[in-house]
Amino acid sequence: MKILHLLLTILIVAGASSCSQVGGAVDKSTVNSLSPASEIEVGDTTSVDDPLADILAAVVIEKPVSFTKTIMPVLKRRCAACHIMGTEPGKMALIPSKAYEFIVNVDSVEVAMKRIAPGEPEKSYLLHKLQGTHLDVGGMGSQMPLHQGPLPLKDLNNFRLWIEQGAQNN
Repeated sequence: MKILHLLLTILIVAGASSCSQVGGAVDKSTVNSLSPASEIEVGDTTSVDDPLADILAAVVIEKPVSFTKTIMPVLKRRCAACHIMGTEPGKMALIPSKAYEFIVNVDSVEVAMKRIAPGEPEKSYLLHKLQGTHLDVGGMGSQMPLHQGPLPLKDLNNFRLWIEQGAQNN
């Protein structure tokens, strides 16, 4: 949100307060009435009914992805039934009390990659398994979750963003 405020403030200060250059009016009340970042989801296609919509659409506002509230429910719903004890194929226990310690900064048993490499989604084998790109990085087996169909794009994007944000145990 700070970037958005800064961008709009620059436009106002630079003499675009009447915004004839961009086709409409923007004033301080417009800047202050924008939704806080906590209300904007990544991938939200809601447009702002304002002449600056194209500029605003170019500003990506990412809220932190929570392991507990966003990632763990997917693991619990789609993965934990098969990955309970950590003795199953893949050697991962994905139940709530064990999942984080079994996936973050842990070597994969299939390829020379971490299961989840914080800050590095392309080097995170678990993400490749979920996306179905695991064979491209030397992996084996089937896309996960097995026999359920792939995760929805929203869930895959949340995994990717969580990893990009450092894979925090939050």
